[in-house]
Order: sequence, then structure tokens, then C-alpha cells
Amino acid sequence: MAKPSIFSKDYQKRMRRRRMGFAVLIVAVVIFAAAAFITGKNYFSKNNQQQASNTSTSTDKKTTETKTPTETKTPTETKTAVTPKEEGFDFKLADGTSLKAVYTLNGTVKDFQYVSPKEKNVYFDINPPGDKIVVFDSGAQSMILIDSTGKEQDITSPSYKSSSGTVYKKENVLNSYKNYIWCSSPVFISDTKVAYISQLPYMEKTTEYIWIYDVATGKNTKINNAYSGKKITFGGFDDKGMKVDIDGSVYYITTAGSVVK
Repeated sequence: MAKPSIFSKDYQKRMRRRRMGFAVLIVAVVIFAAAAFITGKNYFSKNNQQQASNTSTSTDKKTTETKTPTETKTPTETKTAVTPKEEGFDFKLADGTSLKAVYTLNGTVKDFQYVSPKEKNVYFDINPPGDKIVVFDSGAQSMILIDSTGKEQDITSPSYKSSSGTVYKKENVLNSYKNYIWCSSPVFISDTKVAYISQLPYMEKTTEYIWIYDVATGKNTKINNAYSGKKITFGGFDDKGMKVDIDGSVYYITTAGSVVK
């Protein structure tokens, strides 16, 4: 727009129009800027709200998807272990001492455990199935066998008959020979065989021998004299049988009653 001449008769009028035009232009610019500002602010506010809404929805969805119902487990019933009931058979030693062969009762099965009262320190041994127990009466040198029915039997030989026919009674021998071993240390080597130590068949010798009592036949049998010595000690068991120490040499007695190296 050309600037009007000050010498023009319309100079004042034209200047007023020009100033008004500038004012209108400025007002228009201000209005446009304000409108643009308000529009932009509303846009960003709406956009932020939308983003916040999307984030909230996404979080809620993730939470919903991630959260799984906790499975309620039914408590497992704990079975109470049944303790076998302890009972026993009463018996007496030769001197009148009262004892009890204690066994556990599981249903109808009886399994021998020990001799009561324990403080008496009575020597005993139990066969592998647990249905028989042999008790050693050291005072009388007797071996008492008790089975699962309560039957009590003295399995000690009451006498010994020599090859010449002479009969030696246990009571007489023990009275005549101090510290004589008629029988000692009975141990089950199988379900029905009991090994024990004795100085039989000789009366005036201190040599020890191994004897076997067979429950099935009721017979006492001496093992070969080759397996005798001044001191015999029974030990534990392994695959070979029961360990036996004879004067420092180790042997084994099998379940059949034979001796192996």
C-alpha cells in the first residue's frame, strides 16, 4: 500500500483508514493466534487423556489377564502310623527270676523284640523271622527256647553219653568241675538252627567246641573237632554266614551248620 502524500486533500482521511486497517489486521492476528492456541491446547489435553485412558485400559487388561484364580487344594489326609502293640510271654529262670519275652503284635503276627526287664541283662537271641527267641540262663547254663505260641522249652542236653556208654549228667558235671562250660552263647544261624559253645564231650579239658541244636529234630550235634580251640567267639553275619573266631583264626558257620574259611 503506497503511503499518501501529506499534500493531498484526503491525507488525513486516508491516514485514518490506514491506521484502522492496521488495527483490524492486528486484532485479526491476535484472534487467530488465540484460537490456534486454544485449539492446540484442547488437542493436546484430549490426546493426553486418550493416552492415559489407553494406558489405564492396557494395565487393567494386563492385570486381568495375568491374575489367575488361586486353586484351592484339598488338604491331603495324613495317615497315622500304627504302632505295633507290645505284649509278652512270662517265664522264669532256674533261680526264680521272673522275665518276659516281649514281642510286637501286628495283626496276628508276633515278632520277638527283647527280654524284660532289660536291666537284668539277660542274654538272648532271636531268629530271622522273629517268631522264636532263645534265652540263656547263665546261672543254670540252660538254653530256653520260646516260640510265637508261648511254648517254652529247655533245649539244653540234660546229659551226655560218651562213646564208651558212660552217661554224664549236667548237674553232676557242673558241680564237679568248676568253670566248666556245658553250654554258652546260643545264636540262631538260621530260622531253626541254634549254634552254641560247649566243652563237651570232654570233662577234664578246657577246649571249646561248636555245637548245633536243630529245632526241627530236637537234636544236638557237635561240629568237627577241627573247629575247636581254647577260645571261641561268635561274631556278626555276612554273606558267608556267622563269623566265628577260633583262637584268632576266622571262620564262618553257614545256615546249614557247616564251617567254611
